[in-house]
Amino acid sequence: MNDISTLHRWVWLSLACGAGSTVPELLISVFGDIDSIYEAQEEEYADLELKLPCMTALCDKSLDQAMRIVKWCEQKKVGILTPDDPRYPSRLYGTHAFPAVLYYFGRIPEIDKRLTIAGVGTRRMTEYGSNNAYTICRDLAKEGAIIVSGLALGIDAVCHRAALDVGGMTVAVLGCGLDYAYPPQNRDLMVEIARKGVIFTEYAPGTEPLKKNFPMRNRIISGLSNATVVFEADENSGSLITARRAMKQGRPVYALPGNTGTLSSLGTNELLTNGAFAVTKAGDILENFKEYILNIPGKTVAKAPKLPKAPAKTIVNGFETVPNGYKKPKITEVDKPKKVESTVAVNTLPTKDQTVKPEREPLLSKPVINTKEKQEQLIAALNLTERTIYTALSRPEPKTNDELTSTGYPINKINAALTMLEVKGLILSLAGGYVKV
Repeated sequence: MNDISTLHRWVWLSLACGAGSTVPELLISVFGDIDSIYEAQEEEYADLELKLPCMTALCDKSLDQAMRIVKWCEQKKVGILTPDDPRYPSRLYGTHAFPAVLYYFGRIPEIDKRLTIAGVGTRRMTEYGSNNAYTICRDLAKEGAIIVSGLALGIDAVCHRAALDVGGMTVAVLGCGLDYAYPPQNRDLMVEIARKGVIFTEYAPGTEPLKKNFPMRNRIISGLSNATVVFEADENSGSLITARRAMKQGRPVYALPGNTGTLSSLGTNELLTNGAFAVTKAGDILENFKEYILNIPGKTVAKAPKLPKAPAKTIVNGFETVPNGYKKPKITEVDKPKKVESTVAVNTLPTKDQTVKPEREPLLSKPVINTKEKQEQLIAALNLTERTIYTALSRPEPKTNDELTSTGYPINKINAALTMLEVKGLILSLAGGYVKV
């Protein structure tokens, strides 16, 4: 556990760099601990060739905003987890741009000692997808596995519910501050998870559930997990991004087979044709993790875990899987979202003029570059919307999805096009909601 001054510095770092930035990872590898990072001077940061606005924010040593956030968390019984806390899941070091801070409600399980499975899928689920997601997650939870998901409508909510119904552990990862219940329809589920499991977010209190936050959130869902299961996904589903995050992290991906031509199974069937493992029952996953320590009486074993190996040079939607070699640093549009608690004091939350813009650092490691011929084939196959968005992004400056409304398309079509362009490896997501070719 950190002392209060160290905690302030971790929160300062997370605010200075912004969610999804790779800068904390770089700074930790160079300076070794949070105190050295905080005490470093401008010339030391300059040697790392950091870009604005992150550089400016790091040179501002004021802890006022961090102190307000920590005070609010103390008042609301919100925990703050940092990379030098022994409870911080070491699996997150396998993610690119691991979070400098995780705010949480609930109790933190020993994630590194438990089989942890991410269950994700479409919001527009079918009965087939819902039934399979519930049954498989329920049976995994019965065997002691932790179920991780994003608290979204549809498949996410089913995965959480399945674990709770059998007294299992579930972890929800949000794309907003813990003072928001989003989506509002899942408020009761959120409260139950906070009581029986744990809710994580890297976003400070007061952060609204903006669309740009959720792709960043997905890397944490897959990063916490030994494997990711996609139960249902159409070709525009954000769960495909979660699957790709898992593959980039060297974690196996499973997909539920569906009928050919069924809209909700287009994404999962595509994953299967590109190297994902098929799953029809919990045993398909447990068989590959049978030596894992589940921490259940009568089921504990002494051997170390073994991860199943994905096929060599697996290509999924234009991206090659990359085994993770990162080691832990040695350091000590639905309805309008509703607040979880209406008694939050306004002066304890960050104000708009104190908000630090995140640095435009890559959210992911640079993807495998398509060959010129492959890239031309992918571009030629784009539909009109995707082609228009791709052309708009071909200009030098990165853009946000809001800036892309100048193309004349509504935001929902822009987001769908961006998802497919990223899945196909034609664009790159940056921190702060920016994207570029």
